[in-house]
Amino acid sequence: MNKALWGLACVLLAVMVVGCKKASDRQGRPSTQPAGTQATGQKVYRPRGAPTGGRGAGGQAGILGPATAELYSPVVGRFGGRIVLASLGEPKTFNPIVANETSSTEITGLMWEGLTTSNPWTSEAQANLATSWTHDDSGLIWTVRLREGVVWSDGAPFTADDVLFTYETIYNLKISAPMRDLLTGPKGEQWKLEKIDDLTVRFALFEKNAVFPQLIAQPIIPKHVFKRLVDSGHFDSALSTDTPPEKLVGNGPFLLARYEIGRSVVMKRNGRYWMTDAAGQHLPYLEELVFLTVLDLNVQMLKFQNGEIDILQMRPADFPILAAQTGADFDIYRLGPRLGSFFLFFNQNPGRDTQGKPFVEPRKLRWFRDRRFRQAMSHAIDRQSIVDNVFNGLAYPQYTEYNEVLHLPFGAPDLPRFEYDPAKGKALLAEMGLADRDGDGVLEDSDGGDVEFNLTTNAENTDRVKVAEVIRKDLETLGIRVNFRPMSFNTLVSKLDATYDWEACLMGLTGSTDPHWGANVWRSSGHTHMWFPKQPRPATDWEAQIDRVFDEGIKELDEQKRREVYWRYQRIATEELPLVYVVTQEGLAAIRTQYANIFPTGLTSLPQWGVLAHLEGIYIQEH
Repeated sequence: MNKALWGLACVLLAVMVVGCKKASDRQGRPSTQPAGTQATGQKVYRPRGAPTGGRGAGGQAGILGPATAELYSPVVGRFGGRIVLASLGEPKTFNPIVANETSSTEITGLMWEGLTTSNPWTSEAQANLATSWTHDDSGLIWTVRLREGVVWSDGAPFTADDVLFTYETIYNLKISAPMRDLLTGPKGEQWKLEKIDDLTVRFALFEKNAVFPQLIAQPIIPKHVFKRLVDSGHFDSALSTDTPPEKLVGNGPFLLARYEIGRSVVMKRNGRYWMTDAAGQHLPYLEELVFLTVLDLNVQMLKFQNGEIDILQMRPADFPILAAQTGADFDIYRLGPRLGSFFLFFNQNPGRDTQGKPFVEPRKLRWFRDRRFRQAMSHAIDRQSIVDNVFNGLAYPQYTEYNEVLHLPFGAPDLPRFEYDPAKGKALLAEMGLADRDGDGVLEDSDGGDVEFNLTTNAENTDRVKVAEVIRKDLETLGIRVNFRPMSFNTLVSKLDATYDWEACLMGLTGSTDPHWGANVWRSSGHTHMWFPKQPRPATDWEAQIDRVFDEGIKELDEQKRREVYWRYQRIATEELPLVYVVTQEGLAAIRTQYANIFPTGLTSLPQWGVLAHLEGIYIQEH
């Protein structure tokens, strides 16, 4: 199933189609394998019902690993029933072109699909509303063949006209389309689309684009329904959350049934969805999918325990509680390292505010911009202690952007590590002239000022607060005084994005498997270049080198060469350490055992969707 912009966030390199190679059709349709014998290929940490802890009590949840792609073999299911999920937010719009937050896109991504979708095990682009995509020798002209027989939920045929209309809408400057930035060149260049026939579209790009197959995962909208809204000039505000459900004509597996503000979003089965099972029946099997609005993670846990929701995206603190529960009607999935990370970073912005005051005190700026200081911080952090004591062992030490445990193609080999070694950290600080000159246990710089800074994170995230406390204590062993001052998320974002009055911060980002999607973090001009954003020109030589890598990488269509291009920036970033990576959390989710055709993937930043990677094929077993 395509999760619309979620699919774009999870993309990987691998299908960068070279020459005129045909992309494979969607794989792994439900087979006629007898029910009850589905192969999972999962690692079993604990079989369902096994006694634990010497209690002799059975009935605990099974604890399983992710399924493997090779053994993905769903059975023909039965229709009916519902699944209830928890959502931390409410949708702001039902408009798939302007939606830009997860609470909205997780809904619109079920109603509208794109030409491609993301393979749940590799994140490669795979066939969806398109069955193939090829490019010419120049790499600029792509020909996309559409799937035959697809219809909209009102019965109208899906054609090339809908594809052209969608991209015209995205490029319409009167419409706030977040996708437009990814499809527009630095001088305003645009893709040009041409209808060859009802099922063929030709894309003419303004420059080579290695992630073209992933970019066309953009949800397609129906021209015959929405053109009137676009022509009226009010499409930006159209399809708001009070739109009557019958007006939301889609092509995805589910459609809106009703939205109760503050309570839930109820989705209903699209009986005209294009995908079928091995028996020729139109999927999905489930009649309803419900998003229950639950704004507190503790309350989500309680609702799962009470049976009010069917799947829980777990925190490490939830794991021992659910794993010990007897009479459990759910299984727990340990999906391996998530595509995301915690990291420590320092304000390297040399600018001043409107009153002429430096964003960062000059002597501290000198420390923060010295890579020896950042390397010393890495040596000071006891990552294994954080894994064991904060995350109950359900996390992995991390030293680079791509955790080596994941074995991702874009992860550069043989990168240096600045592992836990306080003695090395102290030696690096001594090289900088930072020493305890008065014997009070705190280092001083050459001017006699204490080596001291403020550390912050968002107070709502209890795991980050715990990690920050550990880091504060670790840095004290080097003689650095750290004042930990957590603040609300909105206040923190304002400081990072606008006022720049901060010194050190612990934050995290959801990750992806293709470096291109992190360009806004690594380009010196990027708005998310956290340590010194929106630079008019690169402030350092190493940042200029990284800029060149990203300029080159997007245009390289050869898979192996492209990997090697991006390995260069990782080597630079690992030495310079603008982001001092700390840990990667384990993906954890629990789901009721009544659901069948569960083949979870670990390659996601959102474990809930890792478990629901094949939502259209999930059904409720007979008891």
